[in-house]
Amino acid sequence: MPQDTTDFGFNEVPVADKAHRVRQVFDSVAPRYDLMNDLMSMGLHRVWKRFAVGLAAVRPGEWVLDLAGGT
Repeated sequence: MPQDTTDFGFNEVPVADKAHRVRQVFDSVAPRYDLMNDLMSMGLHRVWKRFAVGLAAVRPGEWVLDLAGGT
C-alpha cells in the first residue's frame, strides 16, 4: 500500500506536496547562497573553486558545473 505522507523536516506532509515545498525552500535560499558561503568560509570556497577549475584544466569557452560545491 503506498504511503500518503512523507517527512519534510519535522513534519509529515502529503507526498504530492513535498516537491513544491522543497522548491520553495530552494527558491528562498538561492538568491543569498553565494553570500552565505562567502560569510561562512570567509571567501575560501572561491579559492577552492578556482583551484578545482585550474586542476581540471578548463579552457576558455568550456563550461563547469559547480555541483554541491558549497556543502
